[in-house]
Amino acid sequence: CIGMSTVPEVIMAKYLGMNCLGISVVSNVFNENSIKETSFEAVIETVEIANKKLSLLLSSLINEFA
Repeated sequence: CIGMSTVPEVIMAKYLGMNCLGISVVSNVFNENSIKETSFEAVIETVEIANKKLSLLLSSLINEFA
């Protein structure tokens, strides 16, 4: 599942009249036809790369709307 708590949080935020922006990072993909397992190290590496990119994106968004 991607962002398991995202949907209930957005529903409540919209109910309260809040604007919402959802961002998810897919750190590993399940493939039932593959015998290769995803390592913990690979997940951490993916998240670290995404962290750098998301930091730049969020900084830009904050500067745009601030």
